[in-house]
Amino acid sequence: MFFHFSGIDPDDGASLSRHQDRFSRADIGAAAELCAAFVATVRANFWAATRGLRYGFGSFADGRPIEPCMRRWLLAEIDAGRRDPQAPLTLTGADFDAPQEGVPGLTRAMHQLWRDRADLRAGFDIATPAGLAAFYRWLHRIDPAAEGIDPRSIAATLRLAAPPPVPFASLATRGWTGPAAMAAEFLAEEVVLLVEAVPFHLPGAVALAWERRGDLRQIYRLDTRASVEDFLAWALTAGIEEGELDPAWIGPHCLAALVAPAAVGALHGDVPITEGMRILRGAGAARAFLPHWQGFPADRLGRLAHGLWYALLAPHRFGWPAAMVAPVRAYFAAPSGIAGGGYALNRAALALWELRADLQAGFPLDSDAGLCGFLLWLLEHGLPELALPLACFDPALEAALRRPVPPHGLPGVLDLLYRARADLRAAFAPEDAAGLRAWAEAHLAASYAGTMLAELYALPPLPPPQLPPRHAAIGLTGQLTVASGRGEDVRTAAAALRAAGCVDILLIDRDSDAILDAEGVPLPPGMPVELAVNLVFLNADTAVADWRALRAHGVVARRSIGCWAWELARLPAEWRHGFAFYDEIWAASAFAAEAFAAEALRPVRRVPPAVILPGPAAPVRSPNAPTHFLFAFDYRSYIARKNPEAVIAAFHRAFPPHRAGCAVAAEDAGCGGDAGGGGASCGIVRGSAHRTDRREPPAQRDAGAARRLRRLRLAAPQRGFWAPAGGGNVARPPGDPHLLCRHHGFRDACVRLCDRLRSGAGATGCLSRCRGPGLGRAGYRHGGGGAARGA
Repeated sequence: MFFHFSGIDPDDGASLSRHQDRFSRADIGAAAELCAAFVATVRANFWAATRGLRYGFGSFADGRPIEPCMRRWLLAEIDAGRRDPQAPLTLTGADFDAPQEGVPGLTRAMHQLWRDRADLRAGFDIATPAGLAAFYRWLHRIDPAAEGIDPRSIAATLRLAAPPPVPFASLATRGWTGPAAMAAEFLAEEVVLLVEAVPFHLPGAVALAWERRGDLRQIYRLDTRASVEDFLAWALTAGIEEGELDPAWIGPHCLAALVAPAAVGALHGDVPITEGMRILRGAGAARAFLPHWQGFPADRLGRLAHGLWYALLAPHRFGWPAAMVAPVRAYFAAPSGIAGGGYALNRAALALWELRADLQAGFPLDSDAGLCGFLLWLLEHGLPELALPLACFDPALEAALRRPVPPHGLPGVLDLLYRARADLRAAFAPEDAAGLRAWAEAHLAASYAGTMLAELYALPPLPPPQLPPRHAAIGLTGQLTVASGRGEDVRTAAAALRAAGCVDILLIDRDSDAILDAEGVPLPPGMPVELAVNLVFLNADTAVADWRALRAHGVVARRSIGCWAWELARLPAEWRHGFAFYDEIWAASAFAAEAFAAEALRPVRRVPPAVILPGPAAPVRSPNAPTHFLFAFDYRSYIARKNPEAVIAAFHRAFPPHRAGCAVAAEDAGCGGDAGGGGASCGIVRGSAHRTDRREPPAQRDAGAARRLRRLRLAAPQRGFWAPAGGGNVARPPGDPHLLCRHHGFRDACVRLCDRLRSGAGATGCLSRCRGPGLGRAGYRHGGGGAARGA
């Protein structure tokens, strides 16, 4: 007998194979003995040590998974005679992100995915613009993991679509000169676009998000009424959850358009249908517990399901303003006319009962026991499944359950339990209020722990204590724990403040959202923060997201300063909105300062970056030793900005091959990661070109790089600089120190800033602690080992 093992898990004693669920090891008879013997053999052959190894042919060299559609594309190419099956295979993920020949708008991988799946071929006619746009929308909305698609493959296809023109007065390129503390006014402004002769008012925040995000521009073209409505539906649901829109920024004109009655509502006389309700008819969030919603608007149950979602579930989840759903909410809050035992149902409760056949069968509403049983189910199971508090679902019912019920004076919730449970009615006579209270004190909290019933019976919980705000002179915001140049900027800035004697600082990590004091101790969650000055070491392209994050964590600054890094003569026009969120901009060089000042939107200062010199003294350099130059960069950044090829070319022009005594090396710290530029890292050592191919075996590549870097370290460069990026596949801790030059510009700027704060009219007492013993090393356990060692 031949028995094929596939997908058996030695650590799971029941499963036969992860590829099927028809059989388990308990129901395969004598074959179970084969399984036991196989598992024992696998365990004896280093299963525990090797189980974590990934499949060697399951991913490219950079770790990106090889998807099934990629394998089928290659087979199709070989079958068509366009590929030689005997030739060495050198494809990378970038090859599958290339456009499919003859199919505009799709990559090779995603076109093959479309060809492989009958449902995609039937649903999306990619030969037409409308079908291709619908396919883009599908790619944008799916869960990549559930579909077995790598997100990089989706992003590559979405990048192929040409972004549409901006159909409204641009916010991204607009210069807003109001105070940074009032930037919310900038995001709350409404923009107007005219589509198919219909004016639409969009909140400024989502209009700006549409300009900033290429995925939104490709999916929601805003060239038809349906596209604008789909985008508005995204903004009011996913846009709020992604932080792009604060519900408080929904302006009066947009709100009025959402509240307006929809024409389709005139055909029905029950649930009022507003324009907002119509526009959001396809939103799928929080729908699992409400069947029939796809039948909206023609089917009555569809109107009830969608109306409940729009009036109650969605406002609670997304925080919509009450005025937006007021007409629909008023309908469901009204009494249904069904009452009994002192309790009444509103229309929302009755609609829920009508939507569920199991509730109708289990709780007939023509008796007090059925009505009370339904209310008990609602409190114990229904509302938790809907993720709704009782106060939102039916405030009148909550009040009735909290107040005493005459003549016995029992709390309403206990009276409801007595009426709904036959065992309690059998155990206690109606007049035995004392016995029922004793039962409740002994059993109710345990029997209904974690449910609304226990909360209603217990005393109202005390409100959480309000934490006093934490004041500090200076906040340092940035990527404290990231191995990058921007992460090193904020870490070395903290060390510069220490050198200046300032310890009255807070460290705000944008990656973990942790707020730490100068010793690295996190502040209590929810503690508001008030800063005299906040230095934000992030760039203009993320200004909106950074401002939102600080706002969400209760961080307020009297003055916000953006410490931006930039290398070109002009800032992209679509990033001009970034100035709105800062009162002042600091640039690391005069060149960058000129680029920022050219926009004439905020004061700009040149503040050189902080520098941490290495601890041990550099070895004495022999006069005859060659001068080495090192340029370090990261392929995972913008390769066009880093431009390593220009460094190599400049070196060749300055030092021709026949000239001895000089060498340069350009090392790529991210060649094994998710490279954005592709190609090979380029190095020149001792004047001769050396190319390190990214497809070279890792051991050989890393050994060569180590030799070259070791040679450069021993050479003690004087005319160059050593600035490793500490990338993802480099075996160094984050935050290796930068050796640039011996100026102390940033420290001096911090001293001047402290002096400005002390002399300012708005200075507070917290500045008295600005001079002190310095930052403790504990703070840098969170911020990167390099800064701690350098300090």
